[in-house]
Amino acid sequence: MEVAEAPSLEVALFPAGERRYAIPLDRMRAVIPLDTATPLPLAGAHVVGLVRFQGEILTVFSLCSLLGAQGCGQDPTVLLVVSTEVGGLVALDSVQIPRTGSLPLPAVERARAQGAGPAVAVVDADRMPVHLLDLGRLLAGRTEGVAAAAEARR
Repeated sequence: MEVAEAPSLEVALFPAGERRYAIPLDRMRAVIPLDTATPLPLAGAHVVGLVRFQGEILTVFSLCSLLGAQGCGQDPTVLLVVSTEVGGLVALDSVQIPRTGSLPLPAVERARAQGAGPAVAVVDADRMPVHLLDLGRLLAGRTEGVAAAAEARR
């Protein structure tokens, strides 16, 4: 007799500060080197700069700054190119290339129903907390001034 596996959400897992975070794997588009980004010194603290990806100019966000994460002492080395809920692409800095994993779907649904912030805590199969990012909530209202800062650099 075969036991059916519980449904799960496939995710990209990575650290930010002292916590583990996840982005749904279907939102990940690429991982590229951080040094491909052009700094935007006139932008807000949450904006690292701009990067060209497949002919598009993307805003690069500081994930630790967006999250207010504690213990972000390690310098990022890569950019995670992700699609947002509205279909646009952005890049988030990260200290490492994410690894794939899965989260139990019932736990994800419970956490999403109870949480209202940019990240909800889900307990993984190893009984460790993983903070699943809601990109729409994380980036809400964060893109103002990016275009103006880019234009000022020209």
